[in-house]
Amino acid sequence: MHELDKNRLKSNHGSKSMKLRIWVDIAEITASLAVVVTLLLLVFQIRESDRQERIQNTVRMAQWDAQMFLQSDQLPVIAAKIEESANPEFLREFRIRYDLSIEEAGIWNRWVYLIWKSLEAEFLSVGPSDQLAQHIRLSVTYDDQRLVILPAVTSANPLFHQDFTSYVDSLVGDFRGE
Repeated sequence: MHELDKNRLKSNHGSKSMKLRIWVDIAEITASLAVVVTLLLLVFQIRESDRQERIQNTVRMAQWDAQMFLQSDQLPVIAAKIEESANPEFLREFRIRYDLSIEEAGIWNRWVYLIWKSLEAEFLSVGPSDQLAQHIRLSVTYDDQRLVILPAVTSANPLFHQDFTSYVDSLVGDFRGE
């Protein structure tokens, strides 16, 4: 073989080796970036999963509390003591309008509260939606919703998350004459 051909072969081999090395480096960098992005996504998914679990636990606890309260033998005793001390202002108009005992008003109030806690949990888990807005607007067309829960949901009440109360305020202002 001629000396010039040998040099050309060596230079081509060196060039191919260099190109291959560049591709290997690019592949390693890309793989490293993919691992970092995957880890970041995993952290985000774990956080979101934890948040969803907290919301579900809140709803479960509220339901369990309500069940224990409604099935308690102490309910009539507690209601009688409330009746003796003072007729709770938030139930007064409700009781008069529907001719309910303090026990009945308390039980119904708790049920309505759980409905709204479920709406709040949906809002906190998926955010505002047309379906949720429709459900809230429909709910406040009923007197029992407006008389008992609406004042609590649309005020700075610690029973409901501030973002949820702001959302409800924005939807139901016309029901309060605003």
